[in-house]
Amino acid sequence: MNSLDLDETGANVGRQNVWTGTNDSGTAHVPNTCGDWTLASGASFGELGSTTGGAGSWSDDATETDCFALARIYCFDTSHVTALTVIPATGRIAFVSNTKFATSLGVPAADAICQSEAVGAGLPNSTQFLALLSTSTAAAASRFDMSPTSAAYVRPDGIKVGDAPTIASGATLDSGIWQHADGSYVTEFAGAVWTGSTSPNVTGVLTSTCQDWLSVNPGDTGSEGVSVVTDLWWNPDMSTSCGRPLQVFCLEQ
Repeated sequence: MNSLDLDETGANVGRQNVWTGTNDSGTAHVPNTCGDWTLASGASFGELGSTTGGAGSWSDDATETDCFALARIYCFDTSHVTALTVIPATGRIAFVSNTKFATSLGVPAADAICQSEAVGAGLPNSTQFLALLSTSTAAAASRFDMSPTSAAYVRPDGIKVGDAPTIASGATLDSGIWQHADGSYVTEFAGAVWTGSTSPNVTGVLTSTCQDWLSVNPGDTGSEGVSVVTDLWWNPDMSTSCGRPLQVFCLEQ
């Protein structure tokens, strides 16, 4: 539900590599365990997770490194047996689509994906969901009320994603938008999502929006983010071919 990004003093350590030896389903990633953590060799490798990762990627962020490297470890208390009770936060809903958006039908088609999945999940105000996409004429954040006094955003599970200004700026989230409308979680380490600009509050250009989301030409490009992390969820440096459909972030107005 949240990233494992706090150390034993409660300090946030930011993005750090963590030795895990596991894949994104939590099972052993043989042989990437540095010889069961007995080897320090450039010829052996260990699997890493990320402290800013969500479901799946906290355990496996698709990175392997040689066993000369230093990385942190996760430490778990084994003395508590009481089940955790989660008190849902209130706010507007944010989720990542299950359906992948082919970039030839324009923003209205992306909005239709968000609204259809909201309806299917029984979310309230289903017609008020829009895709968080920038175009060459409008920033993604301009499609929503992102003022400081507006309601914060939460996932369907009730975990707070972030205040509206935080989302508008593309800053590190309280928790990631790594849940679908139906309650299932994104577990693949890629989790690529169309964005369209360097920040949600910045207007895109034709080369970052797949020609305003009207082209599936493999030679055209669009900006992308990552749903499974809290920090680079709206990555200003990532882009991919428009011939590849990706998911979209869906936010309630």
